[in-house]
Amino acid sequence: MTNLIIKHFNSSTKANNLRRGTLVAFRDTNDRNRVKIGWSVCVPSDRFVKKMGLKIALGRASVPYIDDDRTKWPAFPDSVKLVLPSFYKRCAKYFKENAIYIGGLPFTEKGICLVCEP
Repeated sequence: MTNLIIKHFNSSTKANNLRRGTLVAFRDTNDRNRVKIGWSVCVPSDRFVKKMGLKIALGRASVPYIDDDRTKWPAFPDSVKLVLPSFYKRCAKYFKENAIYIGGLPFTEKGICLVCEP
């Protein structure tokens, strides 16, 4: 993993605009050259730590693709859902790739994560 995109994002409320999460993307040469995205979010009572957020996000991104059972994956926090579309576009442009995976699951061509849909 040589090329890495990292985005630290803030909480979704304007009153409490603190850093709360991390998104990371990379091309996984061990998994058919797939571009993968991982995420991490700390709860409001925690202090945001960049290194810890990056470690968790990389761990979630490194999960191998599984196309049969989506019920095993955690629900995405609203703060992640808000920043995913713009981050997806940034990744697609940077990696010149439309097939991007998050937590082992593919995005649709419109950049909407299948896991995020009800």
